[in-house]
Amino acid sequence: MNIERLLKHGLDNLHSEYQSFKEREGFSHVLGVIGGSSTEQVPKYSNFLIEGCRLTKIRLGKFAIISGGTQGGVPELALDVAKTLRLPTIGVFPQASAKYAALKKIDFPISVPPQPLAQVTWGIETPTLVSIADAFVLIGGEWGTNAEVSMIMKRNSSLARHGTRLVPIIAINGSGKLADILEQLTRVFPTSEGTFLKVGTSTELASMLVQVFGGVVFSLFLQF
Repeated sequence: MNIERLLKHGLDNLHSEYQSFKEREGFSHVLGVIGGSSTEQVPKYSNFLIEGCRLTKIRLGKFAIISGGTQGGVPELALDVAKTLRLPTIGVFPQASAKYAALKKIDFPISVPPQPLAQVTWGIETPTLVSIADAFVLIGGEWGTNAEVSMIMKRNSSLARHGTRLVPIIAINGSGKLADILEQLTRVFPTSEGTFLKVGTSTELASMLVQVFGGVVFSLFLQF
């Protein structure tokens, strides 16, 4: 993937390039990792995520990891975990913030061009991020992550209406902020069963991902 070409031409031919990337790397599932940009949580959850993804890879084979692709915090943690386990990486970020992207760690960068009349550059990558992943791991998270979570939930509402497999958010219990209050929010807002899950250990995370990627809990996801 030529990052200069991508920055110049935006999303032209991106679908075909992504399909070629999947075939070349040999994966069919994508795990999204979302959370805050602060580095305070990185040391605590690095080994947690590495072990959970390692166990998942052993049981299911290669999968890709996608994040916001920027330097620092959870987005870069996700890329580091993938590189440690030799998993393909996808980074989605605003074109205006390309200078903050951890490009050397991203195998497939997606630079989203600015929208007409938009004054805000952050968050324009969210629809692309949400559309690609088959499941998300949530670590902490603040306002920006909240926007991603909201779009994931809206997407799941649509998927549920059409009887299609949902895209669960798996929160790491105790990681703070949004991850720890999301369960309360799901009690207030209408939420399809199976869209929010939580785990407390890396073994639980691996078990949940194996079920999600393997389709074992497909019937559960359609109960709403």
